[in-house]
Amino acid sequence: MSVQIEELVKLLYREPVNLSISGAWGVGKTYLWKEVSQKLQSDNKKEVLYMSLYNISSIDDLYTKISLHSVTNKVENENFSKIKPFINSITEVFNGDKFKNTLKHVTSNFLKDQIICFDDIERATEDFDATDFLSFISHLKEDKSCSVVLILNEDQIKDSESFNLHREKCIDHEIYYRPTTEENIRKVFEESETEAAHVASFFKKVKVSNIRLFQRIRFLISQCKVDFSIENPLTFNDWTKGLLTLICLYVYLKYDSERQNKPNLEVLFSDDSDIEDDYLSEYIESVIFPNKLSKSKQ
Repeated sequence: MSVQIEELVKLLYREPVNLSISGAWGVGKTYLWKEVSQKLQSDNKKEVLYMSLYNISSIDDLYTKISLHSVTNKVENENFSKIKPFINSITEVFNGDKFKNTLKHVTSNFLKDQIICFDDIERATEDFDATDFLSFISHLKEDKSCSVVLILNEDQIKDSESFNLHREKCIDHEIYYRPTTEENIRKVFEESETEAAHVASFFKKVKVSNIRLFQRIRFLISQCKVDFSIENPLTFNDWTKGLLTLICLYVYLKYDSERQNKPNLEVLFSDDSDIEDDYLSEYIESVIFPNKLSKSKQ
């Protein structure tokens, strides 16, 4: 178990605390929390609850999802989206406000002395009030003796200015998760997969540690091994190195939404583009061999 996981576990075992784990998209924040959660549950000292805020539009919605979670022990995002209209219709039939207040009361009774992780706050609906949510987690800590963990992609939070203004009052510890490229490569690739070193070398140059990109690359490599009858472990030569670089570059350009100054790929690769090929070659070279390109211009 890593030092970071040990520190999080110790922190959550102490008195009730609110903490946030923030980082860029795809760096493995949820992956980290799953490892922490497994350790917490194996020790069996406190109940651990994980809730995604995907498609949540209000605190009432959140109470509903928590209540359903207590019954089914698992509510997937897709399932909640499907049953949400049905729940809303029930609240209308049974005098909505009274029904919701009853649901809140019932839910509040079992939300005691738990560790609760809220993920995907940036994926809640436009109507979701982040400041009301912060008040809610303060209530969980102060009145229910719960510890709350928020997993955040700060750049994507709606109404981030208001959220940041209030977060200082209710978040006790802020953890900025910045794993290295090598750390996340090891989470995706097996030790026997020799191509991992080449992938790591490429993404170190562009300063990327996105687990989702590495998972896409691993899948594409496995497909190429089948299509081109490449044996394991992969033998390195000019052809296989070129193939790996091409896969890395393709995934990097197509899927890395965090990258600054992303070129318009439809323009670059369209048949009627008036951009010359040497422009694209120069761009690709600047991504893979930035030092070589800068020296050639001196």
